[in-house]
Amino acid sequence: MKVPAPNVSRDFLVAYVLLSVLRSLPRLNSKAAAVKTIIKVLVRQGKNPQVFKQAIFAVTLPRTYALWSRRYPNSVLPAVLSSPLLHLIERSFRRTIAVYVATAAAVNFRRGSKQRQILPPTWTLILAANSWLLWAFLFQRKCFPRGYGDLILRHSGYGSGEPVERLVEFLGQTKFECHPPGVLSSSQPPESPEIQPAHTRVVCARLHPGTTSCTETYIRAWLTQFPKVFTWVSAFGTLSLLFKRRKIRESPLNVFKDWFVSSIRGTAFVVGSINTCWGLTCLFQRILRPGSIPHVRWIANGLLGNLWVLVLPASRRTDFALYCTRLAIVSCWDLCNQWSPKYAEALVLALSWSSLYCDRRVERGPRGMAGMVMDYIDAHTYRQA
Repeated sequence: MKVPAPNVSRDFLVAYVLLSVLRSLPRLNSKAAAVKTIIKVLVRQGKNPQVFKQAIFAVTLPRTYALWSRRYPNSVLPAVLSSPLLHLIERSFRRTIAVYVATAAAVNFRRGSKQRQILPPTWTLILAANSWLLWAFLFQRKCFPRGYGDLILRHSGYGSGEPVERLVEFLGQTKFECHPPGVLSSSQPPESPEIQPAHTRVVCARLHPGTTSCTETYIRAWLTQFPKVFTWVSAFGTLSLLFKRRKIRESPLNVFKDWFVSSIRGTAFVVGSINTCWGLTCLFQRILRPGSIPHVRWIANGLLGNLWVLVLPASRRTDFALYCTRLAIVSCWDLCNQWSPKYAEALVLALSWSSLYCDRRVERGPRGMAGMVMDYIDAHTYRQA
C-alpha cells in the first residue's frame, strides 16, 4: 500500500501554533510537560521530527533575541548569541538560511558601498552560479539541488525520452567523439530511441536521435516548451495581481499589458536559458575538435546560455541572480562539506546578522524578506521590553 507523502507545510504550521500557545503558560514546568506531550503526539501521528525542530527554531529565535537585547542593548551580541539556535534544524535547511542571510548582507553592503559604481551588476552572478550548477548537474549530482534539476529536464526539448540518469552519466563521461555515418546507429545502447544513421557526432545523436539537424531541434524545443512554461509563469504573475487591486480599478488595460509582457519575458528567460545551454552543446561539438576541453565547454554553456537573463526587467534579474547564487553556494558547500567547520552555519549567520544590524543602525537596512524578518524580530523585542 502506498504511503501518502507528509504535508510538511501543514505539520510545521500546526507545531508552530502549538508552541506559540505555550508562551502564555506561566510556569516553566507546565511548558516542559506540554512540549513533551506535543512531541509524543507528533511522533505517534508519524510526523517528521525535523518539522517540530523547525517550529521550535521559529518560535524561540525572536524570544531569545529579545532576551539578549534587554541585557546587551545597542549591540551585535544578541545576534551573535542567538545564532547557535540555527543548529536546532537539519543541515540542509540551516545552510539555506545561513546562505540567504549572508547574500542579503552582501547585497546590502554593496548597495551602501562607495565603490558600487565600479563593481559588476548583481545580475552577472547568475552567469557564474548557473555555470557551476550545470557543471555540478553533470559531474556532482549528489550536490545538485534536485528540484532545480527537475525544472531543467522538464522544460528541455532534448533527450527524446531517454532515462535521465543514463543520459546525465553519458554526458558527464563523453569525450565528444565523431564517427562515420552508420556507426552510432549500429552501436546504440539498448532501450534507447532509434538513432538516425546519418548522425556522426555522438552527443548530437543522444540529445536528438530522431533528426540530424541541431537547428531544427532547437526551434522545436522553443515551440514545444514555450506554451508549457508560459502557463505557470503567467499563473505566478496572476497571483501578484492580488496586490495591485487599486491599479486594476484605475487602469485595468495597463495592468493587463504589464502582466502579459512580464509573463512573456519570464517565459523567454526560462525556455531560452535551458534550451540554449543544450543547443550550445551541439554547437561546440561542431566547432571544437573532438575530445577538447570536455569540462570547460559545459561552463561556457552556462555562461552564454544564461545571458537570456537580459530579457528580464532589472529588478527581476537581480532576484533570479540571487536565487541561483544561493543554490550554487549551498551546492558548493555540500561538495566541500568535509572541510567545513562543525558550526560553520551558525558562524555565517552570526557574522551576516551582525552586518545587517550595523547597516540598520545607520538607516541602511536590508530590503525584501530579510528586512521583513528583521522587522518582525525587532517588533517582538519591543513587545517584550
